[in-house]
Amino acid sequence: MQTIIADDFGLCPMHDAVILKLLESGSIDGTSAFVDAKISKSTLNHMVNLRAERLYKVGLHLNLTENFNSQTNNPSVSKLLLKSVFGQLSRPSLAKEIRRQFDQFHNLFGFHPDYLDGHQHCHIFPIIAQELAQVVGTLDFGHSFWVRYPDEVSTKGVVKSYLTSGLKALIVSRFAQRTRMHFENRDITMNKTFAGFLNLNADKDVFTKNFMSMLSNAPADAVIMVHPGSDDSKVLMRGHKNALRSIEALVLSKHK
Repeated sequence: MQTIIADDFGLCPMHDAVILKLLESGSIDGTSAFVDAKISKSTLNHMVNLRAERLYKVGLHLNLTENFNSQTNNPSVSKLLLKSVFGQLSRPSLAKEIRRQFDQFHNLFGFHPDYLDGHQHCHIFPIIAQELAQVVGTLDFGHSFWVRYPDEVSTKGVVKSYLTSGLKALIVSRFAQRTRMHFENRDITMNKTFAGFLNLNADKDVFTKNFMSMLSNAPADAVIMVHPGSDDSKVLMRGHKNALRSIEALVLSKHK
């Protein structure tokens, strides 16, 4: 059975409202949250109640690149990737930050995350994946906890992702393949199949066609990454237009 997960919960109230509406209608199966974003108490309570009533998944959206306040100085994803590849990240600092975000998630929601994924797939970068696996291995989240594996797995799937979204899909898939062993060595569950790579620079018509095709052709057991939201939001994220988030929301509302 496909599991459709909306990333970026907490980014802004308008996007959050769209995600909550999709959860209420059963159009998606869960969402991953930024723990340092400003999420209102009423929104948190709504999410907690939905999870309890309908068994939706709420995960930690590990963030090492966005800055939600003046207290943080996270690098861009390209700088983070380069630092991870060349071994320029502090392992103790990484482990401390990962634990802090897990703790903050529990403080906000009152339960441990059902799963984890990384904003901009940072969780499968070199060094980060190893430290994350080590931290998760020391925590008792139960056998149902899982970590997202962002790789299409089959050669056909990888090629299709490349044709749809470009070099990014190949880079992420390669790093996922190289770092998966860190999670497997600690018996941490990961999804077997994945879908969600799209060209975010495509025009609206092409993007809509590709998004609909992805939903229709994803494997039956795939974890599908989506980013629904509101075109009216004033909060902009680098590389992800709100107009495209709005398209995703519309298509998802008619999908299931």
